[in-house]
Formats: sequence, structure tokens, C-alpha cells
Amino acid sequence: MKINLREGDIYEGKSSILLFLTVEQIKNLDSKLVDLLDNSIHVGNFKGKKYESLLVPISGRSFNRILIVGLGKREELDNEVFRRAANVGLQSFAKLKVKEFATFAEYDVDIVRALSDGFRLSNYSFDKYKTEKESKFLMVQKIEMYVHEIKDDFKKAVEFSEISCEATNFVRDLQTDDADVVNPEYLADLAKSMSTKYRLHLELLDKAALKRKGLGLLLGVGQGSRFEPHLIILEYKGDPSSKERIAIVGKGVTYDTGGLDIKLRSMKEMNTDMSGAAVVLGVIRAAAELKLKKNILAVAPVVENAVGTKAYKPGTILDSYLGKTVEIGNTDAEGRLALADAMAYVVKNYKPSRIVDFATLTGSIVAALGEDYAGLFSTDKVADKILEAGDYVGEKVWRMPLPDDYNELLKSKIADLNNISSSNYGGAITAALFLKNFVGETPWTHIDIAGTARGSKRKHYWPVYGTGFGVRLMLEWLRKN
Repeated sequence: MKINLREGDIYEGKSSILLFLTVEQIKNLDSKLVDLLDNSIHVGNFKGKKYESLLVPISGRSFNRILIVGLGKREELDNEVFRRAANVGLQSFAKLKVKEFATFAEYDVDIVRALSDGFRLSNYSFDKYKTEKESKFLMVQKIEMYVHEIKDDFKKAVEFSEISCEATNFVRDLQTDDADVVNPEYLADLAKSMSTKYRLHLELLDKAALKRKGLGLLLGVGQGSRFEPHLIILEYKGDPSSKERIAIVGKGVTYDTGGLDIKLRSMKEMNTDMSGAAVVLGVIRAAAELKLKKNILAVAPVVENAVGTKAYKPGTILDSYLGKTVEIGNTDAEGRLALADAMAYVVKNYKPSRIVDFATLTGSIVAALGEDYAGLFSTDKVADKILEAGDYVGEKVWRMPLPDDYNELLKSKIADLNNISSSNYGGAITAALFLKNFVGETPWTHIDIAGTARGSKRKHYWPVYGTGFGVRLMLEWLRKN
């Protein structure tokens, strides 16, 4: 979808127009809008409440309809209101089979960005496997966004929005696709093509290399699958003069049966258990396209946790890359094993300045925070900046504790660590503490996206299934810090 900034009269030559109005604006319509809309607003009893909409047919003009979307009260306006209002407008026009429309953004650069994000994130549907054309979502092709004056900041905001949202939708596709398609080998091949397209350095460890280098935790998780595990490391050097290097690590379990501790609930959503890996691939793709002045490592241990005669067992002792031994208390606590080996490997061989990991790690974080907030655990002073970035882009993150006392819950009588807690409570915290054992002194932030990575139903501009949560959060943090 193209979003073009325009100066001039919004009414010139447009078949469909989208307006945004606050309660105050409805009370003080200018004369041009009064002639067109005042009667319809009163007849339709339109109050301008948040996300309320009114479609007004127009005749005898260069445009044939105006869609009004309410924004509520002026003092309650923020970026999220504009993103959600943009979703209402775009979805309404898409249902009407409108491929182009015009709107206006007489606000500031933050609102231009929020509108652009809302339109782009709403203009998405995963219908790869729908064979009937009528059942496919009609994509809007172009939006003309009118402003009094086109500023460089506005142009940059729209460009950043385009690239970051395209990366988000790329991640949504990966998350939602069939797990027999997006398997560890597929993601390894994708990393190869990305390294060529975006000129990224690639280190790709296959099963033989993992065994040779001693990544026993990652190998253990994958030994029951017909797909071989891989460790993907893509490196983007946006600032060669800087010694700082940020490692973004993502859990890449392409399907999770729970292993021999098989999941008792439905597994049909477990194709999204590789959401962390998808996020890091989306971030490094966008960073390269945006030419961010940052040095970034995208790290993804990709593996399938399958049931079979070769699957690892409860009670097995696995050797980690770090040298610590891990007793397997539960084979369904597999993501932390893959991440632990990946982070230990990166710390030793790449010496990053800091690590941020994304993982659909625990059901406990969903119980604590629901589907709208991710849980953040951190030893890094930048954690507050990540929280701020999340607030700005509408990807909410809530800080959680890392109490040392809870380390007692991960003790094993026969190994250095157990991969699950001896308590039935605080599972998101103990999972984070398990990971902390493998990052050494490197500043580290863990973001548990188990609740936010997938949607059980469409909500505003968030689709069903893969949401792409984390991409815009990380890009915004990278942009500002």
C-alpha cells in the first residue's frame, strides 16, 4: 500500500474521503464541512465517540462518499487512538471494495506516524490458502494523506512506518503459516536468502555443527523431529566505527507438541511458538532497509519439539554449550533450552554489548498479563527505554521482577539446573531466571511475548493468529537510543 503525503485541498478528485473528528470539532465545523455533513451528523445521531463511524453518501461532487470516524475527547487523544481510528476507516472502506481514499493529518509528526501505522497494520490478512477470490480480504492500494505543509519529518515518519510495518506483516506471515512449511530448514534457507538480499553476514550452524560445538540443549529439544535444528546468526553492521553490538535473540520452536510431556490442551496454535525468531528476522530486515546506524545480531535457534521414539525424555540430563548440566523436569519447557544455548554461544563468540530476547516462553505470563501486555525481565539499564518505546508504538510491555531467592526453585539434585521450577507458581519468573544463568555479565533483557504474539480474535489493527508484536517495539527503541 502506498501512502502519499499531499498539500492542498482534500476534496479534489477523490472518490472516497476519510475524516477524523473529535467531539469539539463536531461542535465547531467549518462552513465547508457544515454544508456536506451537518445534516447527516444530526440525522445519524453521530456523537463523535471513539471509533464511532458514519458513512455519508455525496452527490454532485468529485467524491461520492465521506466516512467520519470519531476520536472522542481532544484531551484523551494519543497515538493509539489514531491507530485504532485508522483501522476503523480502512476496514470500512475495504468492505466497500474501495481501493483508494484520501484523509487528512492536520496534527504533528507523531500523529502522521500513528495514522500510517494504523492503516498499514490494518491492511493485512493471511489468506494464502483461501482459494475463493471472494473470501480474500480486499487490500487498499493507496491513501492520499493531506497536510497543510509537507515537512521532512513527515516524510521520514511515513518511510519509517512503511518499512517497520512491512517487516511486521512479514513476521505475521511467518507466524501464521503452516508449521510443515515454516520449519527449521525453511527458516535456515530464509536466513541465507536474507543474508544475500540485505548484505548481512551469516553464521548458520546445522545439526553436525551444533554437535561439534556442543550445543546440547538445542540438540536435545530437536532430536525427536524429522527436521534438523539450526542456529541462525545474521549480522548487520550499520555503524562500523562503533564497538557496540546489540544481540536480538528469538525463540524459534516452529512447532511445539510439548514433547513426551505432551500438551493436554489444543496444539493448533503451536505453529506460532517460533514468534521470537520471526521477530528478530523482521527487525534485522527493517534495520537494513532503514540503514539504521546500529550494529545488530539477529540470533534464532530454530527447532521443532516433536513426539517420537528419539524424543528427549523427562529426567534426561543434557549438557549445555556453557558447560552447565540441565535436568529435564519437563520436555514442554523447551524454549528456554534453545535460547540458553543460543545466548551462551553468542556471548562467548560475539561478545555483544547487550542482549534482548523475545520468546513465547510461558503460559504464566499470559495468566499474569493477558493478551495485551508482554512481560519484561531485565538486568539492563535500558529497560525503561524499551518500556517507553512500547508505549509509543502501542506494543505494551510490563516490567516483572527477577528475585534471586527464586533461583532455589531451579535447583536439581543430580545436575546443575532443572529446566522447570519446583513450585507451581511464578513460572514466568523462574523461566527468566533460568535464562539469566546463560548470559554471564552481559546486560540482558528478556521479553516474554506468549500472550501478545498471537491473537485469539481480531482486535483493532491486530489480526487473528500472528500479530508481529515486538518488531515495531524494537525498531522504535533502536531508532531513539
